[in-house]
Amino acid sequence: MAVRPALALLLAAALGCATAPPPVEEPPPVSPAETETEAVAVPAPPPEPPPLPEIAVEPLWETVPRPEEGLAGLAVWPGSGDRPWVIVAAAASHRLVLFDAATGELLRELGSLGEGPGQFREPVAVAVAGDLAFVAERGNARVQVLRLPGLATVGFLGDGELARPAAVAVEPAGERWAVWVAEEGVSGAPPAADAPFEVEAVDDANGSTTGN
Repeated sequence: MAVRPALALLLAAALGCATAPPPVEEPPPVSPAETETEAVAVPAPPPEPPPLPEIAVEPLWETVPRPEEGLAGLAVWPGSGDRPWVIVAAAASHRLVLFDAATGELLRELGSLGEGPGQFREPVAVAVAGDLAFVAERGNARVQVLRLPGLATVGFLGDGELARPAAVAVEPAGERWAVWVAEEGVSGAPPAADAPFEVEAVDDANGSTTGN
């Protein structure tokens, strides 16, 4: 029975030789200032724009429906008195239709299908400058110039130079009128504004325009 003390002695020696684990080092304490996140200035969102006011628009007058006319572009001639006109190009009926701008009363219908003075082929746009009306004719590939208020033809612009005029605008150019014509695109190309025709004078005697 002397084995037990020896075994106990060996176990005690083994336990005495075992090394204790090293102590775990705690991380140094962090100050509150080091844990704070740096503040970044963020611009405030722009204020919401105020709502747009509602604009109530009531028609001054309406014409009787004229689908057979193919009414297209229009222009206002202030007239020499207190009765301005609305001049409308009627592409389908190949003429101009005139209305009283204040009442909508039909005043006059002018023109017929053709290529002569006072005749139109698909008029699509009108511009007024002074006492002249410029009518772009898609079918005749020209701009016809008429004298107001009688609407007598005084000349043509763009014969042989235009293809399919779609819009016309006029502005003063010194002692002349600069006439801008936009044409419909060809083969899907977008419309392009041509260089302006400069109308130097309108000769009522021979019914022609001079200039380039």
